[in-house]
Formats: sequence, structure tokens, C-alpha cells
Amino acid sequence: MLYGAITLLALYAPWALYQALVEPPANRLLKWHFAGVIDIDDRSFLQALRDSYGSLSWSDYCHGKLQNLQKLAGSWPRGLLDPLVGPFTDAWSPEAVRSADFFSLVPSLHLFAVAVIGALALLALTPHPQRAIAARILVAILGMLAAFVLLIFMPGETINHHGTYAVQILATIFAFMVLTLRAPWLALLFIAGQAVTVSATYAFSLPHDPAFWPLLAACGAATLFLAAYSLAPQFARSG
Repeated sequence: MLYGAITLLALYAPWALYQALVEPPANRLLKWHFAGVIDIDDRSFLQALRDSYGSLSWSDYCHGKLQNLQKLAGSWPRGLLDPLVGPFTDAWSPEAVRSADFFSLVPSLHLFAVAVIGALALLALTPHPQRAIAARILVAILGMLAAFVLLIFMPGETINHHGTYAVQILATIFAFMVLTLRAPWLALLFIAGQAVTVSATYAFSLPHDPAFWPLLAACGAATLFLAAYSLAPQFARSG
């Protein structure tokens, strides 16, 4: 916890100083996301929060939270196959798939969203020590999502970059912690499918300009290295 607190301070302090000194006021994003106040005014964050919620009916509040929840799901599961078939048909453009990736939580997981569902189904069959860890990760995910849905004031504004990408990371860890223990072949199948869908989406939607090729090659090599590094312990155990 001490190392985590030091890391958090080191990451947040430059941003706090930027807001306070370079582009004030420092409370603008708090008022924007938690009170729905976009324009700069002289009110404090607590005053803006009180004014915004004071003028909101209970029906409007519930409707807004429902829209926040719906934004997390996006077009899923209707758009589940879009990343795979979209680049090869006119049904769903790669740019639209990238847009869904960028804004909505579940579409950003691609096939890993199905992996999470599979892990939920197999969680009860997972050995106890790992099951307890996976359950804690799941509780953390649900807690972050609940806070995200409840705290974002403007309806439908629970988009990925307004929250934390830790949800996607923890969801992936949860899914493959369970799947590699109970159905390792299924875990590898999901990884292969994810590689195909993501590669197809971005290969067909990024600009085909030779000036970008060195950057794309470097990104591709880095991705392959990280994948190999991450999977190395699993392959070592298998061998």
C-alpha cells in the first residue's frame, strides 16, 4: 500500500499542478464529470454539485444512471461479430468498430467479453486459492463500475476515457486466471481470436501511408514481445 500510495502521488501530482498552474481552475473536471457543469464559473465543486442534483428529479436521476449503464454495454452483444466480419464486408466498417472500442467498455474487450462470461461460469470450479483471488478481482471490477455509473452526472457519459482502464485490465486478468486453470485450450482460443479481430480492425482502418509503416512495425513488434513475455510462464509449465 505504501508503494502504491507513492506511485499514485507521483502520477497525480504533475496533473494536479498542471490544472492549478497551467490551465486553471483545478476543479473543472470534477465539476464537469460529477456535476455536469462544463463552462467555467466561480462556484466551488460542492456548490456546483448541490445545484446540479438539487434541480434533478428522482425520475431523471434514475434515467441518467440507466443510460450510463447502457453506455458501458454499447451495441453488445449485437455487435459481437462486427470486429471479425466488418473488415471483409460492408456490414460494419472498421472505423465504426474502432469508435465502439474507444467509447464503450464491453465492445472494447472484443472477444475477451465472452471470455469473462466463460470465466464467470467456471469460477465455482476453480481451485480455492485462485478462486478467492479471482473473486476479489471481480468485486473490485463491480465496485469500480458501480461508482462510475453512479458518479458520472451527465447521462450516457460513462465512456472509457472518463473512467479508468483498470477495469479492462482486471477483467482480462480475471478471465484468463480462471480459464487457464479450468480450460486452457479455451484461453488460447480466445487469445488467437482476439489477435485476429483486433489486427483485422486496425489493419483496415489505419492510414495506409508508407510514412506510418515504421511506427506500425514498431508497435507490432512491441505487441508480439509483450504477448510472448506474458505467455512465457504458461508455455514453460506446459513444456
